[in-house]
Amino acid sequence: MLTIRYFTTSGLRKLVHFSLLAIFVFASSNIIKAQSGNYILSQQTKNENLDTYQDSTYSDKVVLLKLIDLSQYQQCVRMVFELENISGGFINNCWFHVSLQDSERGFLYREQPLLFAEVAIGGRQQLELLCESVGIEEVGFIILHPQLLEIERVETLANPSKVQVIPLPDSDVKVVFNSELR
Repeated sequence: MLTIRYFTTSGLRKLVHFSLLAIFVFASSNIIKAQSGNYILSQQTKNENLDTYQDSTYSDKVVLLKLIDLSQYQQCVRMVFELENISGGFINNCWFHVSLQDSERGFLYREQPLLFAEVAIGGRQQLELLCESVGIEEVGFIILHPQLLEIERVETLANPSKVQVIPLPDSDVKVVFNSELR
């Protein structure tokens, strides 16, 4: 067994520094593992009790697209969308075009790209869109045009049946897919 008397002062200092570094790295990795482990456990718990607080159509969805803010910003309509990955794989890209129509379905604003990228399983990502020269009171419909869904490097056309859209609560503005307006 090694004792402290065999180490020089600088050697002892290096040993203490190395030990502290090793303890810090070990403690940090355990914290990260514990946090991700808890998250995975909570996801498993949610999946086991899926039908107790979610309707049955939710289970066949791949992503949740939620409108979390619709407001006036200077002379623009500001929209903030949040995409949540509820699929079993890593979302490389999820791409929509977003356009605006008034309550009579008249044109208000051209298509804007909405591209979510690199969303982990269970992860969320938020994106903001600004549509210039449009007032919030003019907007009746937010139209989503699905373009692409790439999961685990497999590209497919974005299918509206795989996307759960959650509109802004307490708003008269409807968030719909372009296929629903035909």
